[in-house]
Amino acid sequence: MRLLLDENISHRIVASLAQTFPGSRHVSEVGLAGASDDVIYDWAVTNGFALVTKDDDFVALAAARHFAAPLVLVRLGNVTNQAVLKSLVELSDRITALINGETRIVEII
Repeated sequence: MRLLLDENISHRIVASLAQTFPGSRHVSEVGLAGASDDVIYDWAVTNGFALVTKDDDFVALAAARHFAAPLVLVRLGNVTNQAVLKSLVELSDRITALINGETRIVEII
């Protein structure tokens, strides 16, 4: 499963995600810096990525689009990049279940 990290998730953790989630990218790497939520979500759908974000607005957007792109909602508050990375890696089984269609949203709290 490839992850697309929203702007509110640091681009600095992409390289560290490579072993667990190969092919993951940050929105800034794919020309989506400053793009609207709609554009980012559509790009994730079109390119087969799960979207990782702290933005609650994506929940309503994803629901309206029948969770066409799986969503990982990070609700850890103001934590370090390493804490976000650790949580993503530790929950890789739950996140991988997204690709199998077992669930369409994972919340990290």
